[in-house]
Amino acid sequence: MALDLRSASARSVEQPEEASQRSARLQHRVLTWLPVGERWLSVRVDEPDDRQARGALVIAPSFDREAVVSFRTTRALAARAREAGLLAYTFSWSGDGDSTSATGAAATDPAAAWEQELAAVVAHARRIVGPEAPVHIVGLRLGAAVLARVPRELTGPGQRLYWEPVSGAAFVRNHALIRRTSVPVPTGPGQVELDGAVLDPEQVASVRGLAAPKPAQLGPDDAIRTEPDRRAAMRLVLGAPYFAHVPLSVLTEIVAGLRLGPARPLPAWQPQTVATVRQPGPDGAPIDITETLCEVGPNRLPAIRTQAAAGDPQVAVLFTAMGAEVKAGPGSMWARAARDLATRGVVSLRADRGGIGDDADPDLAPEPRPYVPEAIEDVATAVRELASTGLPVLAVGVCAGAWALMRAAGPGYEAPLTELLGVNTVHWHPDPAVYTDAFYAHYHGQEAADRSAPAPSADEAAEPEEAQESAPALTLGERIARAKDYAFTELAIRYPRLRSALRHDVPLDLADPMLRQVPASLILTLLYGPHDHRIWVGKGGRRSLRRARKRGLPLTVVRDVDVDHSLFAQRAQHATLRLLRERTAALAALAPRRADAEGAGNR
Repeated sequence: MALDLRSASARSVEQPEEASQRSARLQHRVLTWLPVGERWLSVRVDEPDDRQARGALVIAPSFDREAVVSFRTTRALAARAREAGLLAYTFSWSGDGDSTSATGAAATDPAAAWEQELAAVVAHARRIVGPEAPVHIVGLRLGAAVLARVPRELTGPGQRLYWEPVSGAAFVRNHALIRRTSVPVPTGPGQVELDGAVLDPEQVASVRGLAAPKPAQLGPDDAIRTEPDRRAAMRLVLGAPYFAHVPLSVLTEIVAGLRLGPARPLPAWQPQTVATVRQPGPDGAPIDITETLCEVGPNRLPAIRTQAAAGDPQVAVLFTAMGAEVKAGPGSMWARAARDLATRGVVSLRADRGGIGDDADPDLAPEPRPYVPEAIEDVATAVRELASTGLPVLAVGVCAGAWALMRAAGPGYEAPLTELLGVNTVHWHPDPAVYTDAFYAHYHGQEAADRSAPAPSADEAAEPEEAQESAPALTLGERIARAKDYAFTELAIRYPRLRSALRHDVPLDLADPMLRQVPASLILTLLYGPHDHRIWVGKGGRRSLRRARKRGLPLTVVRDVDVDHSLFAQRAQHATLRLLRERTAALAALAPRRADAEGAGNR
C-alpha cells in the first residue's frame, strides 16, 4: 500500500516562481540519499538560485547531540555559501540523524567509516562542479577531526577550515560526563553512553583515535578557527537547540574568506530519493525496508516514509520532534524506531514541523516557538496524509511534540488519529496564547541557556587548540538570587495553583482542559519518567485520569524509572520502543475487527 506523498525528487527549481517567501526559500533545496558501501547518508544540497556555481562547500558536522544543537548553524552557513554562488552540502554521519547505521567492519570503526563518508560527499560535489572548481570543507568540532584524516588527494583543490576542533578523546570524555551527570538513569554495562548515542569499546577506541588538527600540520589552504567568546562557542554545540547560539556574523565572515572560481552552469543531476536498507526482523532474519524522501502538505515539509519493501503495512505511525529538534527524533531514536517497526508491518512518517530541521529559515537565528497553532496544523496535516491510506494511525511525540498532537486531535483540527503516545508531556494548557513571552523567556531565554549550557571547563582544555577562557564569575549575592528565583519558578510551574494564586494574569496549567478536548475515541498513553511524573501529578494528573476514564477516554499513564525527559538514556529509548512495539501490535490486531465493523455498518 503506497503512501500518496510527493517525492522530494520533484525539483523545486523547475517549478514556476511563487510569490511567497517560503517558496523562495525552498527553490534551492534538494534532499538526497548518498550510498557509501551499505550505508546511506542523509544529504542536503543547496543550489545557487541561478544554478551558476563558483565551487562548492561541504560542511562536516559534529556528532550526536552536538550535531542537533548546531543544526541551524550549519544550515545557515550553507545558506550563506549558496548566496555567494557555492553549491552547499550538509549531511549526517552514519549512525546519526536520518543516516542509516553502519554494519560489519564499518560499525566497529566509525572513524574510518566517517572518513570514507566525508570523501564520498566531497566526491559527489566534485562530480557536479568539476575537477578544477574549488570544493571547500568546513569541519565543526568532531567533524574537524574527521576532516584532518582525509588525504588532500581525495578532496582536490579547495580550502579547509577546522572550526572549533576537538579530538575524539575529548569529545567522548566530555559527553560521557555530561550524560552521567545530567541524566539520572544508569548507563548500560560494557558501553559508553553519550547524549543519545551509545558506543561499544571498539567504537570508543576508534573515535578516541581522532586527533584534532595541530597548527604545525596545516597546509597553505588550511586554517583553524576558534572563537574568542568561549561561552558563545560552547553554545554552538551544547545546551538545548532552542537557545543554541547561531553566530550569523561569523558565518558571513567564514564564507567571505572562501575563494570563488569562475561561474559555470550546474549540470542536471537526479537525487536518490529511495534508500533500501536491510534490517533485522523480529526473528533476527534480515528484511529489506525502504526509506523514501518526500514532502508533506501545502508547505512541503520535509519527511521520510519508512516501510518494508514487500507486503502491505497494517498500521501507520507518525513521529514528530520535541520542541525544537529534527525529525530524526531524540538521539536519532525516531529514525531507528521507524526501521525497527517497518519489519513489523508498520509504515511510518517522520516529518519536520515548520521552521525546524530541513524547513528551518537560515535567516532567523531564534528557534521557532513550539506551542503555536502552526505546529498543531503541521502535525494534523501529516496525520491526514497517513490516514489517507485507510490504516489506523498512531502518533508519538515527546514534550511539545505530544502537546501538538493532542491539540491536533481536538476541536478545530480533528486529525483522524486512532492512538497517541505522549512522552513526558509537562505543559498542558491547550490555548497557544497562554505560552507568553514570559514563558519562553524562562524556558528558551538567556536564563535557560545559562542553566543548560555548561560553562567552559578545564576538562575541555586538554589540548592547546581546545583551550577555554573563564566566564565572568557571579557574586555570591547574584548566585543566591538566581538560585532562589530558579527554585521558586520551578515550584510554581510544578504546582500551577500556587503560580496562579501569585500571578492572577497566568491561567492555570492543569491537565484537565486538554484532556477534556481530546476525543473519547482516541486511545491515549502517557509515558513518564519519575521527574516528569511528579509534574503530571502536580498539574492534577490523577484527578484528570479519573475524570477522563469516567467519560470513556481510554487513557493509560505509565511511570518508568528508566525514562529521562529527552530520551538520552539508552534505557529510556528501549522503554519507548517496547511500548511502541506493543501498541502497534495491538492496533494491528484490532484493524481487522475495525474493518469488519465498518463493513457491517455500511451494509
